Amino acid sequence: MRKEQLPWVLIAILVLGYLVFNVVGLVLAGLGLFVAYVASVRLHPRVRHTGWRSCNGSGEKRGTIFTWSFHKCPGCNSGRRVRWGAGHFGPDPIQREYRRNLEARRRAKQDSKWR
Repeated sequence: MRKEQLPWVLIAILVLGYLVFNVVGLVLAGLGLFVAYVASVRLHPRVRHTGWRSCNGSGEKRGTIFTWSFHKCPGCNSGRRVRWGAGHFGPDPIQREYRRNLEARRRAKQDSKWR
């Protein structure tokens, strides 16, 4: 995680909860942030595919030799990936999609067709 992506507001809420109400405040602030995270996952289950060797959310990768051509990104479907939390706490169709993608990646690794 890059420094500019660190959620300083979330850390400040936890610290403020601890300073005002000690451990009880820290636990309540943590519980409140967890509930907010679950709500966020339910409303926004997918995230743009970014990172090392990613498609930056386009779903396409440029060709290595012929750079004007494209092929499907091997790390995602259509540029969006299911968030980890959505795979566990999200709606049923999203959870099924998450499990299906994990199983497909596992099978591809076993068959030496990974990337």
